[in-house]
Amino acid sequence: MCGQSRRAQWIVTIINRSLFLLHGAILDTSETSEAEGDYSTKQMSRAALDMTCQLIVDVSRYHLQTRMETLPICCYYNLRAAIKCLQERNKSIGSREVSRDIECLLQSQKIYSSKWLFYKRNMLASRAQLMDILL
Repeated sequence: MCGQSRRAQWIVTIINRSLFLLHGAILDTSETSEAEGDYSTKQMSRAALDMTCQLIVDVSRYHLQTRMETLPICCYYNLRAAIKCLQERNKSIGSREVSRDIECLLQSQKIYSSKWLFYKRNMLASRAQLMDILL
């Protein structure tokens, strides 16, 4: 079951990343267009990004509230993409709820960074020690 759960995490992470990339690109390319069809495309892309951001916020809140192990390393991109998306969105609407969501994501990012950067430093130190032994 643990293997299936881990595989599901990777699949959801990849899907979320794809949604951020796809709909971000759609919004970037249709930003200057005033065509009616482009307006509905923009609305759908914004809705998809909002849904994806909300999923990332919900997962972050769950991890923070349950004090579960931090998010897996594969989630970092989505965490940063959701922060950026929500910060851009909040510039125009100035919502307290969105600000709380951003704070939640920033807190998760801080926890995430401290865990994975710690592991990275230890791995680099271990590699350097191993190279000293081998040479």
